[in-house]
Amino acid sequence: MEKSLKEIFLDHKQKKSDKWSLYIDEWDRIFSAYRYQPINIFEIGIQNGGSLEIWAKYFPNAKNIVGCDIDEKCKDLVFNDSRITVFVGDANADDIQKRITECAPKFDIIIDDGSHRSSDVIRSFSRYFQYLKYEGIFVIEDIHASYWQNFEGGLFDPRSSMAFLKSLTDLLNHEHWRNNQSRAEFLSEFGKEYDVNFSEADLCDIHSIEFLNSLSIIKKCKPDKNVLGNRIVVGQDEIVTRELEQVNGSSIHDMTFQIKDDSDLCTWNLIRKAQYFEQENAALKREIGEKDRVHELEQKRLREVNSQLEKIVDSTNNEIAEYYNSISWKITRPFRWIEKKLRGKNV
Repeated sequence: MEKSLKEIFLDHKQKKSDKWSLYIDEWDRIFSAYRYQPINIFEIGIQNGGSLEIWAKYFPNAKNIVGCDIDEKCKDLVFNDSRITVFVGDANADDIQKRITECAPKFDIIIDDGSHRSSDVIRSFSRYFQYLKYEGIFVIEDIHASYWQNFEGGLFDPRSSMAFLKSLTDLLNHEHWRNNQSRAEFLSEFGKEYDVNFSEADLCDIHSIEFLNSLSIIKKCKPDKNVLGNRIVVGQDEIVTRELEQVNGSSIHDMTFQIKDDSDLCTWNLIRKAQYFEQENAALKREIGEKDRVHELEQKRLREVNSQLEKIVDSTNNEIAEYYNSISWKITRPFRWIEKKLRGKNV
């Protein structure tokens, strides 16, 4: 009796591999369809290389098992299976991509178990999804990291890898949007944020996205398999409805509905508005601050003028007081009185 992938993993004795139990429990369901196919596998982030050995055991007819890791220590890894090839470097660098795709131009399974940083996850998908064969799967592990700041994420961060994957689910229903926005345009903010380009042709190939705890599986199919198709009406008895036969063979595009423009609710638009108001608020604060500074300088100048006037008044009062209290003033006082009287008499 053949061993399950879980049994192969638990019996593994060679290079170490580190996986969560949920992944191991789900692997057979996810990978069983490819088990005996002549497939190519590519894994980003291989650590000690144990997972590559496990894939080699589980996929006996695999042609190429390619791994890539940025850790220079991976250069010392040696494998007995000639199908295993390891490239050391950044998987999102052009030169490493070239070497990987020269080894195998197309892959049936791509697994991203790399840095788990949102920027790397999104860049790896935009770079390598085009190299996935039709009917192939792109597996992203450890997306729990997208909720952590240290990995460029957060529960409500619109730039996280999980937010990106949620956006991909909307692409599955692109034909129902009816707002003339392309898939690539819809993802353009991620493109600006992480300096990547999304191909409309590649995005048309997304057939399904499955989510498990910390795991996402994206399947690629030809575009004609990704549309809703036509309505199919069967049977003869129609007691509840009326004239269903009239819509038999029609498409979703034959239906007319009012479409409300809700682009103002787009997260990125809300962010831009928030940034605008933040900039306006900052400018207003600077303006108020400048006016406060000018006002404070004027107040300081007035205080200095008042202080100088007070000194002058105090000095003058002191001089007058000294004069009135002087001996000469007192001696001449009778003469000043006589003078006043005389002047009054003359007048």
